[in-house]
Amino acid sequence: MRMCEQAGQEAIYASLNVSRDLVPEITARSCGRKVVLGSEARRQLVWYPYYLFYVSLESQKKSGKVKTNSVIYAVDGIKGYFSFSPGLPNCSDSKPSECTALLAPALSLKEARDMGEKEFRAHGRFNAKYALWLSPGIHFKVVSWQLIYKPYWLVELEMRGKQVVRVIDGTTGEFGGFQGHRIMQGIRALKNAGFTKISPQYVL
Repeated sequence: MRMCEQAGQEAIYASLNVSRDLVPEITARSCGRKVVLGSEARRQLVWYPYYLFYVSLESQKKSGKVKTNSVIYAVDGIKGYFSFSPGLPNCSDSKPSECTALLAPALSLKEARDMGEKEFRAHGRFNAKYALWLSPGIHFKVVSWQLIYKPYWLVELEMRGKQVVRVIDGTTGEFGGFQGHRIMQGIRALKNAGFTKISPQYVL
């Protein structure tokens, strides 16, 4: 598993497992057959940035023995949303051929690193696996990091007479949900900042 060790190294790209042709079927399964899918131009693939951090946690007992643990988490490269991560999905160093809307991170590495540590300390209190590793004496160190792009389909639908946009995870095929909501928050932020590679109809 290759991880970036310094700024300037290449990003990697999660596998695109959901082709354009599969979008209507996934949408129909999730929303029902009566939902009207927008035109072909209204199914746009975007590549969304995340910083993935590998972190070492270290504490020293009174006996002098050092105890260690590790954690992997991701920070949304645009909005800074935090999530625990099992690690890297199946990825490639090669930029995908269908990559017209590559969304550059709005956060610098330092900003994402600082936000990640802050959010880990906040979220870890409610995670039984890490709650005991949040005392003041714990040494927290980012061992390595990786900028990763994940594919998402933006799909415009007509539901109950209204035009709405939903998100399909291009790797897992998951439709909408909490992650989809976060992606749309990032898309809105980019559109408000003047990013032009997302079709106009996705201004929400």
